[in-house]
Amino acid sequence: MCATPGAARPERGPIRNEGGWVLDVAKQAVEAAKAAGADYADGRVVADTTESLTVRNQEMEGIDRSESQGIGVRVLVDGYWGFAATARLDAGDIDRTASLAVEIARAASRLPMEPVKLAPVEPQTGTWHSPMQEDPFNVPLEEKVALLMEATRRMQSVQGLAFAEGGIDLFRRRTWLATSEGTAVEQTTVQSGAGIEAVAIGDGEMQRRSFPNSFRGHVSAAGWEHVEKLHLIEEAERTATEAVELLTAKECPSEVTTLVLDSGQMELQIHESIGHPVELDRVLGMEEAYAGSSFVKTDDRNSLRYASDLVSITADASLPGGLGSFGWDDEGVPAGRTPIIVDGIFRDFISSRETASVLGLPSSGAMRADGWQHLPLIRMTNISIEPRHHRRHRRRHLHDHEHVVVDRRPPHQLPVRLRDRVAHPGRQAHRDVPEPELHGDHARVLAELRRGRRPRGLDALGNAELREGATRSGGSRRPRRDAGAVPRRADRRARLMGAR
Repeated sequence: MCATPGAARPERGPIRNEGGWVLDVAKQAVEAAKAAGADYADGRVVADTTESLTVRNQEMEGIDRSESQGIGVRVLVDGYWGFAATARLDAGDIDRTASLAVEIARAASRLPMEPVKLAPVEPQTGTWHSPMQEDPFNVPLEEKVALLMEATRRMQSVQGLAFAEGGIDLFRRRTWLATSEGTAVEQTTVQSGAGIEAVAIGDGEMQRRSFPNSFRGHVSAAGWEHVEKLHLIEEAERTATEAVELLTAKECPSEVTTLVLDSGQMELQIHESIGHPVELDRVLGMEEAYAGSSFVKTDDRNSLRYASDLVSITADASLPGGLGSFGWDDEGVPAGRTPIIVDGIFRDFISSRETASVLGLPSSGAMRADGWQHLPLIRMTNISIEPRHHRRHRRRHLHDHEHVVVDRRPPHQLPVRLRDRVAHPGRQAHRDVPEPELHGDHARVLAELRRGRRPRGLDALGNAELREGATRSGGSRRPRRDAGAVPRRADRRARLMGAR
């Protein structure tokens, strides 16, 4: 299907609901790459649609809508990668893009690298769609705006609140993938999310409270029904009240106590402390961006004591609603379930076909690209902790000396806010206290675990020592990071240290 000199090719317009011809476009790219000399080729057509709404203090801040579509062509020539992409889907541009990818692969062969080998995978065919009851893009704009207006109005009704903000974020991605090995699949993912944030200012201090999460709320691979289940209007007044109360909250105490991580904080800890380190491209030194490389070694499988024997972690790309869920990854590997940690022992990596072949393993199916114009790379799927029952879990309610971490922050520095709770069936919250910091020296903790010892300050369930630290000399303070977390007090900082 390569271009014939002088032959006219029809131009193709934007991809709408109809997409029957799109898979043929991906196949054409593969055939053009093979004709140009590729040993392996895949063509991936992607069409993205996004919508974002923001309301602050009952005023419309902005409505952003965007659409993007294009094709990325990835090839192997003599074991070296080449990649090229174009936003134009007419036949001539597809042929030229495929030929460019082959040229880039030939140029890459001059570099001092080992030729790439791919772990085998069975050819795949079919279609997949993430679960959805109501298409969020079909919901009237007036309904979306009214939801945010009412939520911010209720937050503003709380005395002492400075700013009330609400946002809705919608995303849809349609992907068509064809490979020279016979894979031809189509899949659609729809994600919906929303959230509110309250900001209180007083006595030179600013405090924030967000619901149901920071980073503009909570997003799920679902339709508009997910936004409705968040109950933003019903939670608005409580969220604003807690933001104001934080201005006069007591300082964090210094004590040895049981620490219980809120689900949002637990997600972040698992994501950073486990998810990134077990990405096999980081382990092999192929990827160091953002989260750095990894302390895990290739020979740590089935031997490294990664956590307590009560901890089991799984990477599962088939979970309904998960942002890491799909039918196939961008190499055509079907979604699957990979045990990462079993009873505290590290079991397996999340991998691609290229990295898995280095260890002689099948790919875990974790290759995904951030758009048609980018190469796919290993991106963690849904990394989750498995539920466990243990004799130490018999207490059903928290005591007044136990604390719950309820805030989030980037991994390098994780200040947390603690909430005291009383021991009764209602689990009623008593008071918020400004945050200590959660410090993690993962390398030192793992070194202790490798030697069969338990790091000081941690027991089998992760109990830790809660400490209050002094301010820095001269009264200087670290710069704040705007991640929806509560700013530090000027007079002192509290620290939570998992290992000493």
